[in-house]
Amino acid sequence: MNQLLEFTRILDDLGFDGVALAHHLVDLEAAGAEHPYRKDDEDKWWDSSGASDPATPDPWVTATAIANVTNNIVIASSILVLPLQDPFSVAKAVSTAAHFSRGRLVMGAGVGWMRDEYELVGADFKTRGARMNEMLEVIRLLLTGDVVDYDGDFFKFSGVRLAPPYDTAVPIYLGGESPRALRRAARYDGWFAAGPYDAPTALERCRAMRAARAEVDTLDRPFECIVPLVDVPTKGEWEGMAEAGATGAMFVPARRSDLRIRTIDDRRAYAERIVSLAQECR
Repeated sequence: MNQLLEFTRILDDLGFDGVALAHHLVDLEAAGAEHPYRKDDEDKWWDSSGASDPATPDPWVTATAIANVTNNIVIASSILVLPLQDPFSVAKAVSTAAHFSRGRLVMGAGVGWMRDEYELVGADFKTRGARMNEMLEVIRLLLTGDVVDYDGDFFKFSGVRLAPPYDTAVPIYLGGESPRALRRAARYDGWFAAGPYDAPTALERCRAMRAARAEVDTLDRPFECIVPLVDVPTKGEWEGMAEAGATGAMFVPARRSDLRIRTIDDRRAYAERIVSLAQECR
C-alpha cells in the first residue's frame, strides 16, 4: 500500500496503458467459500505473493489518488464486487472519480464469490447475479446525469438525477467466466478475464468470450477483452489471442507463487521486464 502511488508513477513513465485495482470489503482469515482460483499450496487466498501488505483499498478513492500523480494511465476496478453495494452509492463514487481522473477510469464489476462478505452486509448471495443485472442498468442511467426512472424487480424509482455526471460515458467491463457471465459482459464495453492464464488457456477463454458476443449479436460493437497472463506471450501466441478477440493483457505478480516482490525496486524491475518482453512480441 505504501508503494502504490510510486509504483503507478513508474508504470505511467514506462508506458503502461492502465492499472487494475482489486476489491474486497474485508479479508477473512477463514472464508466459508473456497476461492475459485486459489492454488492448493497457497496459505491465504489474498496473499500468494508473500507480500507484507496484502491490502485492497477502496478503488474509487485510490483511483483519484493515482490520477493525481499520473498523466496518462487508465485506472480500472478489477473487479468491484458490485452486488455488495447499492447502485446509487456506486454511481456517485464512479462519477466523482471520473471527474478527478479526467475520464481515465473504467468500472470493472462482477458478482464475486465470497458468501461471507455478503452475509456481513446483509445482502442476498443467491440473487446477486439478477441484482447486478439491474444495478448495471441503473448505474448506466444515473451516469448520464439525466432525470431517470427505473422499474425493476429489485430497484424502483422515478425522477432521480445524479450530480455531478461526467461528460463522457465511463466504460463498464465485467468479469466472470460462466456462460451467463460471458453473455452479460458481451452486452457491455469489455471483459476482465479471471486468470492469470498460460497462453493456450488464454486463447481458449478469448474464443469463449467471442462466442458469447456472437450469441448476443454484439460482435460489430467496440469491445475490450483484457486477459490476465502468467507471463508475456510470444509474438505468435499473442497474434492468436488477438485474432480471437483479445485487446490487452494484464499481469498479476501477486498470483505468481514463484515471485517475491517486496520493494519498489523489485516492482520496477518486474515492470521493466514486462515492457522488454512485450516489445519483443510486437
